[in-house]
Amino acid sequence: MVVTGAIAWSACGPSPGDSGAPRLSFPFVNSYDGALLVPLNLITIVSQTQSGDAEFLFGFSSGIGASAWWKRLAGEYSLGPASATANLMGPPITGDMTDHDVYDYITSVVTANGGPARNGNSLYLLYLPAGITVIEKGVPNTDCEKFGAYHAEYGTRGDNLAVVQQCGGADPRDSMTAAASHEIIEATTDPDYQSYALPRIAPHAPWTESIWNAYDLTGQAELADLCEGTYYLEGSYYYQRIWSNVDVAKGGDPCAPELAEPYYDALLAQDWYPIEAGQTLSIPIFGWASSGMASSWPVDAHVASANTGFTATVGGDGTLRVDETSSVSVTAPGDAPSGTFAVVSVDGERPMTTTPLTDAAHINYVGVYVP
Repeated sequence: MVVTGAIAWSACGPSPGDSGAPRLSFPFVNSYDGALLVPLNLITIVSQTQSGDAEFLFGFSSGIGASAWWKRLAGEYSLGPASATANLMGPPITGDMTDHDVYDYITSVVTANGGPARNGNSLYLLYLPAGITVIEKGVPNTDCEKFGAYHAEYGTRGDNLAVVQQCGGADPRDSMTAAASHEIIEATTDPDYQSYALPRIAPHAPWTESIWNAYDLTGQAELADLCEGTYYLEGSYYYQRIWSNVDVAKGGDPCAPELAEPYYDALLAQDWYPIEAGQTLSIPIFGWASSGMASSWPVDAHVASANTGFTATVGGDGTLRVDETSSVSVTAPGDAPSGTFAVVSVDGERPMTTTPLTDAAHINYVGVYVP
């Protein structure tokens, strides 16, 4: 059974050097059925359309198993070794692709190369060229509006496929390897959607459970989902950092590999707050860092709700610092019926300009509901 840690004032913190402000525990993510892709066989596919990126992307896959990133996570989650079994070039991709098209393309490339065949612990990773989008339920994922990548079951033996869409940025290749690392670890640790993930959102009254179960309004957040926005540079490649139960237990930065810098966040006193239709509610947020941090950092708030009309704004000058209290103001629509709810992501952003894809954002969540 997937179990989360209690969302309550942390019993293990703050420790000496912390701000002294009360803070929330992060959830522990346990495996329901123990399914893993081990030892991982990674098959990477790049189309001839983006042949100029092939050497870089194949080099990323070839180095996964020896990377400090993989070794840190493999040790915690019992993943064992990872091998780049094959790097394959496929025919040009010239049009947007549905999930079915992706499945067929991967199958045709593997067949044309004589394998590697599915064996129950393989991940087939496909990179899409610039300008090509995934079509989900008939709607193109233009500019990566819905997602940058995903993984899915591939066949009946337990294997997975993963697709990385090119989303732009200062160097699209950096974004692609970061997104690929996200899917590699999630496919390996949750290949059947019943392993390392938080529970699904409750079908009724989700405000009676942990706010983390309402992630993205669906729940079932996986290990990489919980660390989106924080990255790790190793050699020439960017990886996404990944949720660590070990680090959660320490009461500091919950993402791994660990960084030699403070982890800062906007923390909240409780998961859910009642709100009346048409009301504007001010929710306190507390500035906290895992170690000394003199500068303030920008804070932003975004609303996710199945019902339109909820809004959220950060008070003051839109920044926060250690030991400082600010607020997020949430307004419910005037016609919001009983049972309506919204999840607000409170994003602590990097307080200074650095190279792209560094430890860029730390996210926390709070919810409101109409009784």
